[in-house]
Amino acid sequence: MFKNKTLFKKIISVSFFISITFCFYSGIYSQANEIKFYHLTVEDGLTSNGVTQIIQDRNGFVWLGTYNGLTRFDGYNFKAFLPEPNNPKSISNHSIWALELDNLGNIWCGTQDGLNKYNPVTEQFIRFKNNHKQPGSISNDHIYCIFKDKQGTLWIGTLNGLNKYNSTTNNFTVIKQVAGTPNPDSLNSVICIQEDKDGYLWLGTWNGLIKMQKDGKIISRYFEDDPNKNNLNYRKINCLFKDRSDNIWVGTSTLGLQKYDSQTNKFISYRYSAANANSISNDNITAISQDKKNNIWIGTKNGLNKIDAETGNILRYYNDPQKPLSILNNEILCIYEDNNSLVWIGNSGGVSRFYQTSNRFNYIQEN
Repeated sequence: MFKNKTLFKKIISVSFFISITFCFYSGIYSQANEIKFYHLTVEDGLTSNGVTQIIQDRNGFVWLGTYNGLTRFDGYNFKAFLPEPNNPKSISNHSIWALELDNLGNIWCGTQDGLNKYNPVTEQFIRFKNNHKQPGSISNDHIYCIFKDKQGTLWIGTLNGLNKYNSTTNNFTVIKQVAGTPNPDSLNSVICIQEDKDGYLWLGTWNGLIKMQKDGKIISRYFEDDPNKNNLNYRKINCLFKDRSDNIWVGTSTLGLQKYDSQTNKFISYRYSAANANSISNDNITAISQDKKNNIWIGTKNGLNKIDAETGNILRYYNDPQKPLSILNNEILCIYEDNNSLVWIGNSGGVSRFYQTSNRFNYIQEN
């Protein structure tokens, strides 16, 4: 619930206006699967057109991590959070790569130069930086991902090690591979994290996919061997997602979308095919999500895709310069559904969002 009743009324008013506007547009566009947009510009407060992460906090605010700072959106106005010289209580860096909400309502923000915890009451940041002279400091300042497990524990993937945060001591336990083990660098660059129904962590890394116990014991490894021996991106895992049926979806750089079946211990592959209109739009997968209708949304380097929950068919969405209400940009960076069933698509041209009651989109962009 919104704590600010005036703000809540504003957001309801804006949503009503948008709904009425979309009803008008729906008479113009007749294709059932076409998605339509309306837009806001950077003058409205978005700090960058490159939106990498989106989450919603307890008060209903939507937080957008971008290439140039953190932005809070209340449904009406934007507020930007940028690094401030000589202010250690500001965010540590402008390039945002990860966002997570902890059980106390704090916003955790990973940047390419430090981990930050934002307190919504004081509106100040606490910075966590690597310090080799300080035991318990985070292992590296380049943060790839932040993940909250079922117990509320935060796991942070960095350029150099996986970190487990201890909220009592305010310290980190670092989990890294050691020399003499298979693929010793596999845990050194953790890009994404998920947890399965049995409590195992799944780690997407530069060197394949890992299934691991929370004590650091590795159970299984996948996608490690490059059959061509020349493709440096073969083993890179870009994103992970667990759906409501407990399937683990894996987004790779070169092998398309992979769905892990825990019953058979095998992967179902979704690849791009120029000859198949029912294939995904590109094999470089950048984002995966599931909406409240159980459709699976897949972001790629070239287009947005939906796997229809009822038919299993794949629908593609591309930017069309001739249609101002088409998707804003084909490079998708993140996908998020908020508490009001708005699906937000962060991409290299702005933010697109649509209501689940229809295929209507609206978007926030930078000109």
